[in-house]
Amino acid sequence: MKVMNIACNISSVSHLVKMIDDEKINFYQLFEQVSGKLPKGEPRLNNPVWPGLNNSVFLTCTQEQCENMKQKIKEFNQNAYNDNELIYYNTWTVDD
Repeated sequence: MKVMNIACNISSVSHLVKMIDDEKINFYQLFEQVSGKLPKGEPRLNNPVWPGLNNSVFLTCTQEQCENMKQKIKEFNQNAYNDNELIYYNTWTVDD
């Protein structure tokens, strides 16, 4: 089993949830309205200097679903309008 930690601007979350649904991943948690900094784009700290918020998703999936999600995210990022729309992820292997 794999776990993915995925983070994105709130503007990209509907695309991300569609990717998850398309992969038929039924074990995930969506954390809405979280503040933080992503590797590219402007920080989203929900304050006057850095307005805006991110969303974060933790999901558990098979190796195949994980590979498919990574590919879908890479394709989405290639077509992103700007750095603020990019989706970031990291993965790790877990015991059952």
